[in-house]
Amino acid sequence: MRLRVPHPKLAKLHPAQIADLVEAASRREGEEIIQAVGDDDRELEADVFEELDDHHQREFLEDRSDGEIAEIVSRMAPDDAADVIGELDEDRREGVLALLPVSQRVKVRALLGYDPAEAGGLMSPDFLLLPDSTSAGDALAAVRPSTIAPELLTAVFVSSPDGSLEGSVPVTALLRADPAGQLRALVKHEIPSLSPDAPFEEVARLMADYNLTAVPVVDEHERMVGVVTVDDVLEAMLPRGWRRRFGLLGED
Repeated sequence: MRLRVPHPKLAKLHPAQIADLVEAASRREGEEIIQAVGDDDRELEADVFEELDDHHQREFLEDRSDGEIAEIVSRMAPDDAADVIGELDEDRREGVLALLPVSQRVKVRALLGYDPAEAGGLMSPDFLLLPDSTSAGDALAAVRPSTIAPELLTAVFVSSPDGSLEGSVPVTALLRADPAGQLRALVKHEIPSLSPDAPFEEVARLMADYNLTAVPVVDEHERMVGVVTVDDVLEAMLPRGWRRRFGLLGED
């Protein structure tokens, strides 16, 4: 069996492109592609699984042990991990969850409790929230070592003394600000927020109306619990299999 793309070149492709190769291949060929990726880069393997459609995720996970699934899922962002675990049969979910690192297990379990068609099911629990008394310099010092994905870290969220969400400050504004200035003087109060049970239509409308790439999600006490990013909204809006039909790999 010969792959369309030689193994050494797989690592140079975007995870979405590799996922397209897997989805276009037979199951046996797809397994070989995933194995080739995993042998070289476990992080890339997890990224590819994130990009696979629901059908292929189930297909390639059903023959793996709970430990093997947990190893892949543990390298995913919590919201993507919750999506994958949500595709498993109910009798397997707890076994996989039990094998995840505690911090990730708590986040994933919480996300699984939300409706996937609402803001809570779309959000990521990873965000940077700082008190409004924090200086711009200290805020940047918190951004630099953060392991939060870049698309989730375009802004620092700001909390009031009572813990409620006050607004946000773009990272670009922090770079331009006086390092000694406090966040309360830089915060954008007009940024809207969503409740976890906000329907998808409201999420999409709000992000479109305010030209947002990310929107915070708050609980009944106005405390921030997550953030929805535009990529998650686009993925939910676009039809199944759109990448294949529109030729992400440059196909005819």
